[in-house]
Amino acid sequence: MNDGIRSVWLGYTRVGGRFALRQDEMDGGIALLGQRAKDLASMLAYACNEAGLKTAVIDLNGHLSDRVSGYIGSYDLTYFLYDVCRVEEGAATHGQLAASAYTLALDLSFEQEAILNSSIQKIVAERGVVSPSALYNDLTATEGYRGFAIDQLKGRLASLRSLNMIGEADVVRKMVEGSFIANFSRAEPPEAAELAAALFLAKLLTLIQKSDERPDVIILSEAHRLFKFHSIRNHSDRLLTTFLSSTVSKVLSTEVSPLLDRNLTSACSIKVLSSNVWNESGKGLILTPNMFMVKNANYGYDEAFIPRPFEAKKGESQTSSPDEQEDESLTKLILEAISSNESATRISVMSFLSAEHPREQVERTLDKLRLQGLIETISTDVHTDYPLSTLTLTEAGRDHLGRLN
Repeated sequence: MNDGIRSVWLGYTRVGGRFALRQDEMDGGIALLGQRAKDLASMLAYACNEAGLKTAVIDLNGHLSDRVSGYIGSYDLTYFLYDVCRVEEGAATHGQLAASAYTLALDLSFEQEAILNSSIQKIVAERGVVSPSALYNDLTATEGYRGFAIDQLKGRLASLRSLNMIGEADVVRKMVEGSFIANFSRAEPPEAAELAAALFLAKLLTLIQKSDERPDVIILSEAHRLFKFHSIRNHSDRLLTTFLSSTVSKVLSTEVSPLLDRNLTSACSIKVLSSNVWNESGKGLILTPNMFMVKNANYGYDEAFIPRPFEAKKGESQTSSPDEQEDESLTKLILEAISSNESATRISVMSFLSAEHPREQVERTLDKLRLQGLIETISTDVHTDYPLSTLTLTEAGRDHLGRLN
């Protein structure tokens, strides 16, 4: 965290003076609600970065990236998705947050969330990846998973298998070292963007808990797409509660506030209402279309202000480097190691080959072969908390190994 208390300049009051929020005021959370909330979020991201606050922006539709990436480094989904799906070492909590991320994005039931959490914890034990493809394969390979809820869950995961593990490893830690914009606008369909953003938030919160390196403020655009309003709760809210209880200042932006989770808006001590939202409440003062009303519950004041102007500037987003030429020798070694050992596991293969090859390269190649259908997992009951998942070659994998020999 940055030392000292900084002020973030938002605009001008009705009488012409500057209006700003101190960093300690922002700690209780800010909800930007109503028309032009996304424009206000862009200005707030610019102002926080200008004030010296490390600003993390989760941009679902690319609007903030288009306006602020000339000031704050922007990273495309293709740069960090693989790292987002990698489970942090020894972090069972990360697994639970990932299960909650899937639950929020796919609107799963308690039963489906419990099944998914069990599958993810097994992957956590093996330091695997929690991509839709990996989870689908695990649910398919594990004996005992039957019924309508499982079939429905597998169908939802199968629809997102195009969300491949593109990108580089250990990049989210590097992003957190300064201000950044995580841009999810290129993910298709929209459900894929929501899932990727939720998984990114789970990864970010895990890093915040484990490290002193953290952002000062997190800005989430189109927050209603992640934290939807439900009249009846049908799943846990682990990701939401962890997000709200984190020590980082939070800014949530939505132009359709009725769709946003009421618990989220209630938890924010500062609400910034657009003129249309405020005027509809009929509370006296009429705001012109270019004004917003700040309701600060902790400090007990309401203040109307006009947002400060700033020059929108778009920069280039960091993307993943082009795929390097496949290392056929490493592919052959991995396939041979699995073929010759019926008890081979992900961890044992990585440990064996990491002595002569970079661990990250072995891990990436192993994940790639699994996605290509050359390797599959088989659950073996060894009377532990989680069944041991051994690796075996598929028919396609054996054919591919034969061509390499």
